[in-house]
Amino acid sequence: AYDPQTSPNPELPTYDSAFPGLPSGGASRPIVGGPSNNAWQPKFQTRASKCTQVFTVPLVERRFKDMNEHKFGDESDQAKICKDIGNKNQVSIEISLARDQSLTIVINGRADHVMKARREVLSKLQTQASHQIQIPCEHHRFILGKSGKRLQELELTTCTKITVP
Repeated sequence: AYDPQTSPNPELPTYDSAFPGLPSGGASRPIVGGPSNNAWQPKFQTRASKCTQVFTVPLVERRFKDMNEHKFGDESDQAKICKDIGNKNQVSIEISLARDQSLTIVINGRADHVMKARREVLSKLQTQASHQIQIPCEHHRFILGKSGKRLQELELTTCTKITVP
């Protein structure tokens, strides 16, 4: 322990001696992970982000309602359809049946593949309805978008088929 009456004044370090400056000039070392030739080089490849989408198909909207007719362990028509869609779109699809006979579907994979698979699953497992609405011609360009991109985006997000005359 330090006692000011018995110990002589110790020499306190100065700022420069406690924190010496960095060397200047001379040969510079390359910085690891830094820019080379004014371009950043990634250390690792970035992978596409994964996403999970969960949705349900109520009993009244289900196309296949005969889930109880299969024996335990047999693959249902719905499972076969989901397996084919999953393989085609490079996603994993899980289906389960709730007590109220609604079908819960979980799709996991890359975001763009998940949206395509979701649309396809709903078109195969859900009953289809048709509805027509009249939209004035001057608004068609807002629905279509540049080169039809907005229309494709609308169809993917809403799981619908939109026809514009």
